[in-house]
Amino acid sequence: MHEEFNGQLENVKSGPWHQYGLADSRFTNLGFQIRYNKGIKRAETLNQIQLIRKDGSQQQLEIGDHVPLVIGHYRFYTSHNKGYAPVFDWIPAGSQQVITGSIHLPAYPVHEFNQALEWQLPGNDIKLWTMLQIREDVLPSDRDFFYKVPEQHELIVRHGDIRQVLQPGDEIKFDTGVLRYEKLTTWMGYKVDYDWTRPWLLSTCIIGILSLFLHFIKKFLLHRPTRNGTPA
Repeated sequence: MHEEFNGQLENVKSGPWHQYGLADSRFTNLGFQIRYNKGIKRAETLNQIQLIRKDGSQQQLEIGDHVPLVIGHYRFYTSHNKGYAPVFDWIPAGSQQVITGSIHLPAYPVHEFNQALEWQLPGNDIKLWTMLQIREDVLPSDRDFFYKVPEQHELIVRHGDIRQVLQPGDEIKFDTGVLRYEKLTTWMGYKVDYDWTRPWLLSTCIIGILSLFLHFIKKFLLHRPTRNGTPA
């Protein structure tokens, strides 16, 4: 399941005169690759993005920590803020409609020992506490490795006094519908930078370079000294 950016940001810090310009922006996170050096030291990140333009056309791009996705004056960079996301199907009782969605567990490996979240089923007031248990070593400290989705894992889901352990394909039946655990995937948090002054700074640099160029032409080409020391 690929998630789409819906034009809204979280944890926004902006000035009082800033006019938000991302409401109509859309792009899809197609997945990412993060390399870690020995000792669990994060290296480069490569993130595949599918940009959806206003005319409906699509373009695939690759961004990272220093190569941004540029939308107007906004720049989206990958960040250390990423983690795992269980994907579920919800089938309401008496309906053939399947609602597919995911929940974002706390960032990993920052919250390695707190991979739990409480969330609410769509369309009702049932709240579930869900915890991811990883059964393999996805953070080896003695070698380089890539961030990956653990194949050996399980979800522990609690509802009231009921506790169930889920593997991909397992279901939980409620009076209001059926919840099916599909798979485990990942999510990525982005750092967004906005700077409307960049075009003006570029223009200023170009004007400065042209001014110096004209200055040297005037000084060395138009005022060349003659042999007797007087200007030509």
